[in-house]
Amino acid sequence: MKENHSASRRDFMALSGAALAAGTLIPNQLSANENAKPLAPDSLFSSPVILQNPTENSITAAWTLSNFATGWIEWGTAPDKLDQKACGAKYGLKPYSNRVIQVTINGLKPNTTYFYRAAASAVDFRGAYDIRPAGETEFTKVLSFTTPGPNANSASFAVVNDTHHVQDVMALEFAKIRELKPDYTFWNGDSVNSVEGHEMLLKNVIFPANCEVANDHPLLFVRGNHDTRGHWARYYPEYFTPWKQDDPEFDDLGYSFVVRHGDLAMIGLDTGEDKPDFRKEWGGLAEFEPYIAKQGEWLKKVLNSEKVKTAKFVVAFCHIPLFDPRPGANPGTLETGHSAWKKLGADFWGPALQDAGVQLVVAAHVHRHRIDEPTPERCWTQITGGGCSMKDATVIHGAIVDGKLKVTTYFAATGEVLSERTFEPRA
Repeated sequence: MKENHSASRRDFMALSGAALAAGTLIPNQLSANENAKPLAPDSLFSSPVILQNPTENSITAAWTLSNFATGWIEWGTAPDKLDQKACGAKYGLKPYSNRVIQVTINGLKPNTTYFYRAAASAVDFRGAYDIRPAGETEFTKVLSFTTPGPNANSASFAVVNDTHHVQDVMALEFAKIRELKPDYTFWNGDSVNSVEGHEMLLKNVIFPANCEVANDHPLLFVRGNHDTRGHWARYYPEYFTPWKQDDPEFDDLGYSFVVRHGDLAMIGLDTGEDKPDFRKEWGGLAEFEPYIAKQGEWLKKVLNSEKVKTAKFVVAFCHIPLFDPRPGANPGTLETGHSAWKKLGADFWGPALQDAGVQLVVAAHVHRHRIDEPTPERCWTQITGGGCSMKDATVIHGAIVDGKLKVTTYFAATGEVLSERTFEPRA
């Protein structure tokens, strides 16, 4: 299969889809995780912790399990003083699962470093009133994270995209991210080809290529079109917690978010599928168009919030590009083919991005690195990341250096610099 990793995006998808249909690439695992392997012999942890959904006051931790258990987080302001506990209870029930545990830590302060460890404890659930502990509680090592906030002295991010469950490529990309040590890692969509079970999410999203990807800084997940496909696509929220919006009007926008860190505001947008809702491929199960329109209303409010208005740099992240320079490039509204860019997103989001003077949109989807320079009608530069082959895979890194935002794109296989752009603060 290695030679096929160098194929075009269309060839790769056709190959993967055929293999899926034949049952040779991805098992259909709608049961649970009977194949999940623990991190160590007999361990309840089958993955490291993934930190996600950071706000100035909270953060969520998630990890997968090899057997039925409950779990919690012990945390504090010093590594030897984990005197707080977050139990992750929802609607009066503490976590109990053989797949994944999610725990949100509340009551945090902005721009503050905290220390934590995750716990997992086996449970023998024999009946409604016969529930017993089963064995010793297990703990991770003590780790740390820093909450976002406008007073941070520096800000940085790294981006991977279109990994499509290619393990050797992911290993290179996350090795580069460990070297770069960003404040935030963005997974800019298409983590897999289609979502077909717990084991796939474990091996390709939570513990990709056996890499610890985000247990000491948050992972920000931007959904791609392939992440919306498959039997298990609707189980994604178990692994990546939907964002809670400040305005309840937008509670159903669980993949739209804004994080402010120092002078940098980072906005996540969900471009949905790469085909219109009416297409037969969806079997009547898609309704992305009103969802994208609603994100447009949310984006206007977010860009006018103090959190974003006072930021010197604003970067938006979305999977499908909002612009394509090629005449005749598929805009995602046609009865045939798949989108090269998202006209619907450009229509509903573009004017707000323009009015706010957003400097950069980081996109993916096309499986090649590309830079679209700004125009008088489009103030933002667009940078797309490469694909899932060794010859195309990239890591995009952004950091505020000497009062400017420097964005560097690296070739994942060698670390070679493919491009550099520097952005001045907004006026």
